[in-house]
Amino acid sequence: MSLGPNFLGKTPGPDSGPFSAVANITAKSESDLKEIMPLLLAVQKNANSNNEPDCTEYKVIQAHDDPLAIVVYEQYNSADALSFHYNQEDFQKFAKAAGEKTSVAHLRFYKHITQ
Repeated sequence: MSLGPNFLGKTPGPDSGPFSAVANITAKSESDLKEIMPLLLAVQKNANSNNEPDCTEYKVIQAHDDPLAIVVYEQYNSADALSFHYNQEDFQKFAKAAGEKTSVAHLRFYKHITQ
């Protein structure tokens, strides 16, 4: 399945339980990256604080071979926690800037597999 330049996976339902999200983001240029990275790091700081207690992990990582390529790994206890995250001021600022400064944005959700 081709994801195309922009893809948003199906958001987990209210009874989904804990899940992870992986966002792949590519900045259009180095100057765009310099503008969005501080905003994304502010999102990371807020998500990993007591401000978002049901976000259990939020990591921003960058490719060694392509610094414009960013992956964000996220874990949430519930769909409500994700909605809460989306409504945070830091996330709103990043999302607005990312819409203009990125060429690729994929977001996919994953259920946790247990035995």
